[in-house]
Amino acid sequence: MKEKKEVREHGAAVLAGLMKGGDENLAKDFRDRAYEEENIVQKRRKLRENEASLVVLPDLLMELDGMDEESRLLTLVEGVLAANIFD
Repeated sequence: MKEKKEVREHGAAVLAGLMKGGDENLAKDFRDRAYEEENIVQKRRKLRENEASLVVLPDLLMELDGMDEESRLLTLVEGVLAANIFD
């Protein structure tokens, strides 16, 4: 949550500057920084999600091993579709 606060504070400061002067270089700087910050936030989120997924992976694999072939395939396809919708 710290990174959200930092991004908001940075954004507020840059927007205040844009409202005062409308400097084109400042606007480009804001866009570039906002894009960089968002990439950092997204990478951190993805890392947390991957770490959480790895914790439950062994149990999921055991569950899949216990299923018949048709159920296993259906479960895997549903999981892939759900993951694509989520991301």
